[in-house]
Amino acid sequence: MQLQCKEGDLAFVVRDFEGCEANLGRLVQVRGPVISRADVGPTWLITPVTSAPWTFLEFDGSVHTEFPLRNSVEHPDAWLLPIRQQPGASERECSREQSGGEEKADSTQPAEDLVAASACADLFARRSIATSAERN
Repeated sequence: MQLQCKEGDLAFVVRDFEGCEANLGRLVQVRGPVISRADVGPTWLITPVTSAPWTFLEFDGSVHTEFPLRNSVEHPDAWLLPIRQQPGASERECSREQSGGEEKADSTQPAEDLVAASACADLFARRSIATSAERN
């Protein structure tokens, strides 16, 4: 079984059940173990990175929104987009992308790096969500 995510990954939610669209674009930490389900394939236990409410589809089909308990949110692997550096991509290339192609001085400030990474990840997630929506 080939999985998109691996335990410990940060990933974006790029698809969810009808009624749970508020979760799209949310950043989560992928936790184990992988659970095989007949209806949606392999799933992970995930933990949302922020404390924003999470929307759940209950087994009876009802939708609820609440603050999740740690490690208790189950989500299909195919509906998650892991955030990983592309093979061969360097930090310098990422810095050029963020500055519109101009060479950018190296920064030792983690906050700037986090903002830049977040902006790149957000753009990537939005493109992936749009592509996923076009397929459906």
